[in-house]
Amino acid sequence: MPYRIPFNKPFIVGKELYYISQSVLQCQTSGDGLYTKKAQELMKRNFGACDILLTTSCTTALDLAAILADLKEGDEVILPSFTFSSTANAFLLRGARPVFVDCRRDTLNIDENLIESAITSRTRAIAPVHYAGVGCEMDAIAAIAQKHELVVIEDAAQGVNARYKGRYLGTIGDIGAYSFHETKNFICGEGGAIVLNREELVERAEIVREKGTNRTRFFRGEVDKYTWVDIGSSLLPSDILAAFLYAQLENMDLITSKREAIYRLYETGLEPLASRGLLVSQLSRLIVNQTITCFTLC
Repeated sequence: MPYRIPFNKPFIVGKELYYISQSVLQCQTSGDGLYTKKAQELMKRNFGACDILLTTSCTTALDLAAILADLKEGDEVILPSFTFSSTANAFLLRGARPVFVDCRRDTLNIDENLIESAITSRTRAIAPVHYAGVGCEMDAIAAIAQKHELVVIEDAAQGVNARYKGRYLGTIGDIGAYSFHETKNFICGEGGAIVLNREELVERAEIVREKGTNRTRFFRGEVDKYTWVDIGSSLLPSDILAAFLYAQLENMDLITSKREAIYRLYETGLEPLASRGLLVSQLSRLIVNQTITCFTLC
């Protein structure tokens, strides 16, 4: 068969397999085990978030974010016209209506100058998507959200460890969502995380993530038994996946430097096409700590 360039290759960079074995030996491979807590704490500390909770995917993190935003039938959420189905589905599942706003040609992110004209009396949230690890213009978006009292939910699936003006993507709005799918920079096969940037959201996020129960509070010794208190679903990833992820998160800078070297190789090889105007590189817009940067064919 002819050789095909793979879209991505899952990789091991550190102690992934060792941590998985330790998770198994400690006899807690279900959710919220040792490595789940380690991964969450590492990101919370490094990124400066109020709290970060692992989920089964970025899709379910967005689903959880839509619940926390208290969206209802008939509400509207502003989204970029160029995004993935998960971004829209999260709000459709709550009965909200997605309102699509066109994107900037230079970044393929939502055009912040078009957002305000799309706001109506039904608008409840803005969901910027940081495409290819390049941050949206969050200062402008935050100002619009504050003016109109809207919730900002950052889809930072491709933006883990990337920054906008010194702030980590996912930590700038009210809520953020990360992906650790095998196609992303830091992986565990399937997985995600919700980033909580308002203290009052944390307790309900824990409840919805744990099937609508206050089980997390029970394990912390805050209640003598746990019970069903809200809507929810099973959004905890296996601790085996968290163990793999933790080893990746320990090596974020190394992974990023290797990816940047690969990017430079492609940039050099494709330069003749760029010089003819057949290809556009987003390097000029790249936030260096996240190198998923794409090339766009004209």
